[in-house]
Amino acid sequence: MIYDNYDNPRLASNKDPAAVDITKYLPEAYQGSVLITTRSSQVQIGHPMQVTKLGDLRDSLKILSNASCREGLMDDADAAKLAKELDGFPLALATAGAYLKQAAITFSDYLRLYRKSWAKLQKTSPELSSYEDRMLYSTWQISFERVEQQNLLSAQLLRLWAYFDNQDLWFELLQHSDSGDPDWIREFIDDELSFHGAMRVLSDHGLVEVDKSSQELLESRGYSIHGCVHSWTVHVLNQEWNYDLARVALNSVTLHVPGEQANRPWLTQRRLLQHAARCSHILLNGLVPDDGMAGAYFNLGYLFNDQSKLTEAEQMYERALRGREKALGAEHTSTLETVHNLGSLYVDQGKLALAEQMYERALRGYEMALGADNITTYIPALNTVWGLSSLLERQADFAKARIMYSKALAGYEKVVGPDHPRCQSLREILQALNTMTEKEAMKGIEESVRGVGEQF
Repeated sequence: MIYDNYDNPRLASNKDPAAVDITKYLPEAYQGSVLITTRSSQVQIGHPMQVTKLGDLRDSLKILSNASCREGLMDDADAAKLAKELDGFPLALATAGAYLKQAAITFSDYLRLYRKSWAKLQKTSPELSSYEDRMLYSTWQISFERVEQQNLLSAQLLRLWAYFDNQDLWFELLQHSDSGDPDWIREFIDDELSFHGAMRVLSDHGLVEVDKSSQELLESRGYSIHGCVHSWTVHVLNQEWNYDLARVALNSVTLHVPGEQANRPWLTQRRLLQHAARCSHILLNGLVPDDGMAGAYFNLGYLFNDQSKLTEAEQMYERALRGREKALGAEHTSTLETVHNLGSLYVDQGKLALAEQMYERALRGYEMALGADNITTYIPALNTVWGLSSLLERQADFAKARIMYSKALAGYEKVVGPDHPRCQSLREILQALNTMTEKEAMKGIEESVRGVGEQF
């Protein structure tokens, strides 16, 4: 016997008058089996089994094939892309297949519409007989309404999630609230128990699960939602784009980017990368006001660059530069720091002429802003001197490179002391350059002597 969709169980904590006590309807026979399906983790009858998404792409393609009555999907790259987007969610796969059965469009067309016009696509999708009155558009609405009744904070958190990536949202990531944020955000970020309590309610209704990644973490474990649920939060819960929530997400992600001195920064950077991609999409598509976003652009550029996402880093740094030039002026030290980082990025991209222009511009700017004498004790300016030295060495201009390296070394020794690792590295570089120059000089002498001997 099967009891399907037992999603509103009568419990002491559930005050809904429509809640059901299923035990009244269970047979008293001692043979056979009873199967109860539910999205509520609070149902504790029998032996619970967690039903997860389909892990094998071929199973997803089979559902798409059966529902769409189209064959040959195992070798169809576009069908595979759609199946990956729907991420093993049977209802989403069946809905897509049913639509494709009735519409003269390709799998790539459906994927484009899914990303662009999610809500309209779901509203116009055919009903599925195997799911009765449940459609992808409305399937989570029932759970959300119950969440809203039980814990308003949980419902608001789910709305906020639309502006982050669907994977790995954790407590410390949200610890960057300011006075302009809604009161309810400050309420749960001030109390870790409130945050986890809100997440537990969402988990109880099958909307959220604890992230089970085996990666090493520096901060608390996070929570994730399925990609299809995330699409629903974007297109249904946030039908009207909320600029305030978008700004909260941007601040949370960009202010959490670890600096050079952070402990094992790559661990946090790795967790942030998908959220950064979501922020980049928001920024590049004008979904937040551009004013005052230069710092966000800069931090995203720094993160992308450190994670070898050079194209994305270039986009962010260029926007950061324009923003800082407009707000602070071309010679402000924050503007010049952005110029320096663009120079370093161009080196990594092999755009050496552009890199040289950026480094030289930054140095001229530091001299104008601070004075020629003061840049020798200003670390960001010394970093630029080092960057230009390395570029000159790469261009085989060893004489100029040695001069610039020496300037950088003298400056660092004043600021951080001669025993600092940076100074040791520069001395090693200079020693290697001197050795190489001596060898080149000896080689030139030998060739000259050989040439003279041949004349006789």
